[in-house]
Amino acid sequence: MTSQQIPDTNFIIERLNKLERQNHRLGVALALVGILAACLIFPGARFHRGRTITARRIVLQDENGTTRAILGMRSAGPGLTLYDENGENVQALLTVLKTGPVLSLYDANGATRVLLGVTPKGATLAFNDAKGNLRAEMGFLSNAPSITFFDSKGKPVYLAH
Repeated sequence: MTSQQIPDTNFIIERLNKLERQNHRLGVALALVGILAACLIFPGARFHRGRTITARRIVLQDENGTTRAILGMRSAGPGLTLYDENGENVQALLTVLKTGPVLSLYDANGATRVLLGVTPKGATLAFNDAKGNLRAEMGFLSNAPSITFFDSKGKPVYLAH
């Protein structure tokens, strides 16, 4: 590989730092949406302390009756699914699997673009292209940080440990 083909490391680190900040803000926003959803669904809950509401699924709809969010049990575990303004395309999915929590972010076409997950081996952050192909992965697995970039065919083109 020639020096012209190797990406500038500082540029990559700056870009990853920016993406980490964006993902942090998105995580905070999703948490706030969850809290807001709970407040909207259970506005009178504060008057019924000690009571438990049991449900397998809670569906949030906008003023037009369009499903915008679903909190419920999925085949893999509990999850929160957020939909676009038409209620047709999943935009974000937070699921707790047996191996750990996973946050998936989707584009307008339904392709998974960002995946953030925790496994027994560590944490990973993955970025996919518009076709859903893995293009970059950053993680802290087995007590060692790593970052890998992939070409359009899935072949690693840059790896750092």
